[in-house]
Amino acid sequence: MARKRNPPTPEQRGRVKALAGLGLPQENICAIMGLRSPKTLRRHYQGELRMGVAEANTKVKQTAFQLAMSGRDPQSTIFWLNTRMRWAKQAAPEERIIEEYVITDYQSRNPLAQQMRYDVSLTSSPEPDDPSDPP
Repeated sequence: MARKRNPPTPEQRGRVKALAGLGLPQENICAIMGLRSPKTLRRHYQGELRMGVAEANTKVKQTAFQLAMSGRDPQSTIFWLNTRMRWAKQAAPEERIIEEYVITDYQSRNPLAQQMRYDVSLTSSPEPDDPSDPP
């Protein structure tokens, strides 16, 4: 026999929205709300699940923006500049470290690659030692 449907109340909708905004998994929201499965939760509270997360993200972003703009929290301002404006401290050219690796004695274990290297060495023409000497 099918269970009797109880339409969600505005209080229940608000609670689901708040829990979703806090980042709780749907299984946990079901346990708190007394629902049997996440499928039931999604069926009855789909809008609240989406809006709770979106509103929470918006509030956090607004707070971070206000801290960055106020000047009271220099780290927030620097974070905003680094992430949103692609502003970063560049090292001076003389401070940059360039590492160079040259692999000279590498030998492939692939027999086809070894054969190709042998074939290329047979077909390449030798280069003259002195470019001023005629061939």
